[in-house]
Amino acid sequence: MACETPIITTDCDYGPKELIENGRCGLVTKTNDIKNISQAINKMLSSKEQQKQFVINANRKVERFDSRFIIPK
Repeated sequence: MACETPIITTDCDYGPKELIENGRCGLVTKTNDIKNISQAINKMLSSKEQQKQFVINANRKVERFDSRFIIPK
């Protein structure tokens, strides 16, 4: 996300769902579901506009992890 790359991740127990917000900052797929993963890849590659929107939304989300905000906490 910090590298401004659209994200596709699988849904493991901790982390991805909390950070990615499926359909807003990237795509979260079912774990070990090849069909679901390939659909997500095709969906991501089919829309440059959606990729740009994911990057914009992800950048806003990543900002809260900036050292300016984390260090004081």
